Amino acid sequence: MEYLIQYTKDELQSDIKKWVADAIREYKPESKEPIRPEYVTRQQVKEELHVSFPTLNRFDKEGILTAKKIGGRVLYLWSDIEKAINQDQSIKYKRSNSKSRSL
Repeated sequence: MEYLIQYTKDELQSDIKKWVADAIREYKPESKEPIRPEYVTRQQVKEELHVSFPTLNRFDKEGILTAKKIGGRVLYLWSDIEKAINQDQSIKYKRSNSKSRSL
């Protein structure tokens, strides 16, 4: 048995858009968290942690964060940054153990 369904061009486009949108929603559930890249630049880390470039160098020397050179660029793993942020010690505004200068 064959059926003949009559659609206008606009009705067909509307139905196809709806079917595609439904298929996409089923395939990929909506995520509420922004997607972070695996690697981030020094500038992005500096802005995220509100620290300076010399502080990032110090974090690298002290082993708090580990910089990786990839393709001539210095990058950090986002997971390392999250781990450092979530540790008990605060990496923001950390003062060194040197004596304070008197003015």
